[in-house]
Amino acid sequence: GPDEGLIREYAITAARTVTDDLNDAFRVVQLSGADLKTDPARLPDEAAAISMFGGRRVLRLTNIADAQTGLLAGFLDAPVGDALIVIEAGELGKTSKLRKLFEAASNAVIIACYSDNTVDLTAMIKLAVRGEGFTIRPDAITYLSSNFSDNRMINRQELEKLFLYMGPGRGGEISLADVQAIADDQGTQDLDEICNAVGSGDAGMLDRALARAYAGNLAAVAIIRAVANYMLRLQQLAAQTAQGASVDTAIRMRRPPVHFSQADGLRAQTRRWGLART
Repeated sequence: GPDEGLIREYAITAARTVTDDLNDAFRVVQLSGADLKTDPARLPDEAAAISMFGGRRVLRLTNIADAQTGLLAGFLDAPVGDALIVIEAGELGKTSKLRKLFEAASNAVIIACYSDNTVDLTAMIKLAVRGEGFTIRPDAITYLSSNFSDNRMINRQELEKLFLYMGPGRGGEISLADVQAIADDQGTQDLDEICNAVGSGDAGMLDRALARAYAGNLAAVAIIRAVANYMLRLQQLAAQTAQGASVDTAIRMRRPPVHFSQADGLRAQTRRWGLART
């Protein structure tokens, strides 16, 4: 699949079912697709090898693609040894020979690693927070999921940074202010400008903001989530005004609260879009 971070996370999780120490050179061996191309015999040799100090071994294959299909097909037909073989491949289309091989094999398992959607991100955040002994406010979850990338490992690193900020083992509630305190200021600024440009219908501003965002490696999925959430906010504000509330009252009632720097823009955009257009 396309999520390299999730691929790596699943690979590590699988490998740790055999050994917790993935740096153990006697029990864990890592080979790349280039290694197998240079020396195809290493696959069966390493799979059949016995650890010097006992215990089952793990063979991790990285950067594997269709070019290795023939070698892996031969191994699956006549496997040797008892090593757990964990293979990391990239995004394999429906016509991929490697994908078809593993989907049909009775002695192999294939796991799709697609980018997390909002529901997946929310579940991941809640589980990680609970595992560290914290609780988290709903507005903080919304902020995190809106600003996360399409790479699971990078998102995990952001959560680890948040936990370090909070203080490991201290427990307590994580607020929106806590999340914002550890956020990437430039990335957040870029997202705010993109959302404002979309809401204002300013194509020139949008082009410039997108150019800066891509130059800073801001993930496209983070931009899409941020804009979708922003437009949902506009829709909710428009719905409140359609029911008789003033724009100012609707903005003051927003949770999480609207930052003063965004209030003027939201006020104008709520009137511009209205309920029917949002």
